[in-house]
Amino acid sequence: MNFVTIPLAEAKNKLSELVARVNHGEEIMITRHDKEVARLVPATKRSKADGLRAINIMRELRKNTFLNQPGKKKKLASRDLIAAGRRH
Repeated sequence: MNFVTIPLAEAKNKLSELVARVNHGEEIMITRHDKEVARLVPATKRSKADGLRAINIMRELRKNTFLNQPGKKKKLASRDLIAAGRRH
C-alpha cells in the first residue's frame, strides 16, 4: 500500500491538514529519524454484527477461564483480582 511519508516534526505542524487529507482517503506515514512510527488512516465504521461477534468471542473466552483453583473453598471474583492488583 502506498503512503505519503512525512517526518514527525512536519506532521506536528500540519496535523489539521493531514487529518483533512486522511478524511479524503489518503494514508499518511509518519517517520522519526527515517523510521516508521505511526500511520494516519481513515477510520472505519464497525457494524453491529462486528460488535456482536466480538462479544461472542469474549463470552467463549470467559467459559474457558477459571478464577478458582480446584479444591479451593473460596470463590474468587474479578473484583477480588482487581483489588489484589491494586495492593501490589
